[in-house]
Amino acid sequence: MIFQIGRTVMPIFGFVLAYNLARPNARAHAVHSRMMYRLSFWGLIVTPMVFILNDTVVTGHAWWPLNIRFMLLLVVALICLIERGGAKRDAAAVALFLIAGAGVEFLWFGVASCLGAWGYWREPTYKRLLLWAGATLSLSIVNGTAWVWAAIPVVVLASRVTITIPRVK
Repeated sequence: MIFQIGRTVMPIFGFVLAYNLARPNARAHAVHSRMMYRLSFWGLIVTPMVFILNDTVVTGHAWWPLNIRFMLLLVVALICLIERGGAKRDAAAVALFLIAGAGVEFLWFGVASCLGAWGYWREPTYKRLLLWAGATLSLSIVNGTAWVWAAIPVVVLASRVTITIPRVK
């Protein structure tokens, strides 16, 4: 049961990450580089435990896939490349998506869900929300469960609520 709950929470994490990356001036405030540093650092720290748990509990393969922090790191790197633009960076983003997406948890489906959420937050339209929902529903393929469907109403309703909380360091 806890494994399924974790599978439901991932799209929520991705949606929040995408919101933070889509904020105005996020690049100017070095949000991308700070997130990449933190995700890399903590991803490496927890990797041994994730390998042990994956080997004994879930997959039977201790080395693959890399944990969710690396999937989120991939998402931040892709968004960074896309935002900087240019043919070379766009080609690098496609190559990185195809190659690195095969080695992270939730595979390309999780990355597509996060990228869909980022696209929605950059320009919130119903069409983009539906694209995100479709990418998120595709997680059922890799999860082997329909629990991910529970994340969609939570995210849609939460995105409609406006709460102002002051940021503190």
